[in-house]
Amino acid sequence: MFEATGWTFASGDGVAPVVLRAPSGGEYTLLQRYDFDHTRMTQSVVVRAPDGAQEIFVKGSFEKIGALCRQGSLTAEHGAIARSHAMNGCYVLALASRSLGVAGEEVSGRVQSWRDQLEEEGGEGGRAPRFSLEV
Repeated sequence: MFEATGWTFASGDGVAPVVLRAPSGGEYTLLQRYDFDHTRMTQSVVVRAPDGAQEIFVKGSFEKIGALCRQGSLTAEHGAIARSHAMNGCYVLALASRSLGVAGEEVSGRVQSWRDQLEEEGGEGGRAPRFSLEV
């Protein structure tokens, strides 16, 4: 399934950071990974994009991720499609992202104590924008 996306692992031997290469050639470095949390109903990663920006990607149930997204990034059509799949017995997942900006210090070093804030509405004390749904 991963191969079908055209992405590749550029590194990730357990010692060096995991680096993913996009089909366009840009490399994304995995800075922090949060495994699935049953209380939050989410799993997330923080990555450094090719331009140096750090971003968080959060995966979870359509309803949970939809509640984290800003108005306008989630249309009624998305909801209808998700409900249709759910009615057919499918478990529907959604993926959302938000930029954490370009940081002089690695955001990942502070992220451990931020997971609640990063994954909740408004992020960093309400100053950060809400998520955008990835389609």
